Amino acid sequence: MIVRSRGEHAGERRRFIRPPERSRASKRERVVAIVGAGASGTLAAVHLLRRGSARVVLIDPALHGHGVAYSTKDKQHLLNVPAAAMSGLADEPADFLHWCRARGVQAEPEDYLPRRLYGAYLQELLARFGDRSRLEIVRERVENVLEPLFHGGVRVSLAGGRTLAADAVVLALGNPPPAPLRDVPASCRTALIDDPWTPQALRRLRGSRRVAILGSGLTAVDVALSVLSGNPDAEVSAISRHGWLPRAQLPGRPSLPLTPELVHGCSLDQILATVGRELAARPDAWREVIDGLRPLTTKLWQGLTRAEREHFERDLRASWEIHRHRLAPPVAARVDESIASGRLHVRSGGVRSLCPAPAGRVRVELGDGDLLDADVLVNATGPSRSLSACTDPLTGRLLASGRARPDELGIGIATSPDGALIDVDGEVSRYCFTLGPPRRGELLESTAIPEIRQQAAALASLLTGTSAQRGRASAAIPSNAASGFIGS
Repeated sequence: MIVRSRGEHAGERRRFIRPPERSRASKRERVVAIVGAGASGTLAAVHLLRRGSARVVLIDPALHGHGVAYSTKDKQHLLNVPAAAMSGLADEPADFLHWCRARGVQAEPEDYLPRRLYGAYLQELLARFGDRSRLEIVRERVENVLEPLFHGGVRVSLAGGRTLAADAVVLALGNPPPAPLRDVPASCRTALIDDPWTPQALRRLRGSRRVAILGSGLTAVDVALSVLSGNPDAEVSAISRHGWLPRAQLPGRPSLPLTPELVHGCSLDQILATVGRELAARPDAWREVIDGLRPLTTKLWQGLTRAEREHFERDLRASWEIHRHRLAPPVAARVDESIASGRLHVRSGGVRSLCPAPAGRVRVELGDGDLLDADVLVNATGPSRSLSACTDPLTGRLLASGRARPDELGIGIATSPDGALIDVDGEVSRYCFTLGPPRRGELLESTAIPEIRQQAAALASLLTGTSAQRGRASAAIPSNAASGFIGS
């Protein structure tokens, strides 16, 4: 049984809730507040609850377990990795498959299943480990995370007026929306969809016949397939700088290890040369070569200089992502069919300008000078990679107060190795942590379920361990990034 709390009326008096008092006879359970109940927050809660020594307060105005990725209702939106890799529990790799089969879904390890099914799995996973005494779901928006209270812990202020007290807070903020488009004339704003994942956006798209999508990555493919399936007369143009679509997955092919030359501290040139040799030796096995990098990616990324990371981000990331984050085979087949039928066009060169067109449309001037009139212009450029463009009020307040700062490239939030926030003075928080997409700038790979579940398990171990265990973990972290442990 899960306890759910809803926001209070504005007229009710402000309440302050402290964690339960520590008993003299025994130590109380720690209280961990998790802000955000999408995949990252749900998996963080699950791993904390599995350990049995923390009470969890999961806070999000939206339905828990879904987030942006798994809230889709479109059955065409599939997971882009096989079901065998999607367990929420790192130590039980077949858990998702077992869950599917127990519900009559005849899933095989290499199947690419609907994302909405995975959202249901995350919800049931939380219900499996949560109970009335140890999990509370609060359907409110978090306004701020305040300074340590009394002898430690944090205060979490809610939009409804309450303030919750916790020993630690985990910011499971998920992927940010696309960065706002610049230089859009006011007269074109009515035709613009800034974020394709809002319910209003999806309703508008269903009735549109000519749709221009800015972007050609995974988000753009989702939007294009939804539009084309929902309207047999629709035509879609996906526009990006390079005009590259994500490559397709091929099922049933294991990853190949790379040569031992790739170790921590390699320069970017050395990495590119080694990968180039591997690709030349195995031209038909490029997927396996790319997948073979996955266990090494974070260490290689962290061994690069800032200049090398900036070079990768600016010049190489687009190519890396279309090869690393690939389309499920059925999705790739639908994309190919749509292109062959003339209903989906992929254009390179980007957008030069926008201006209004007759009948409330928008006229898009492409980089090569061609003109395209569309009923709707969709910003599907993917999650913003600039923290300064972040529109999340909570993130903005943490940055403005100095309690958080951007990572070295300004992509996400600066953290210690264990995910603790680092403030503007370089101090590592003892109480505030994050996981998943906010750590992209420091880990590179931090958005897929395998990475998120690993981070969630590590945080759960950190936040619920004994004092001796936490001390040993802290000693393993560089002195400038000593872990933010709570209590004793």
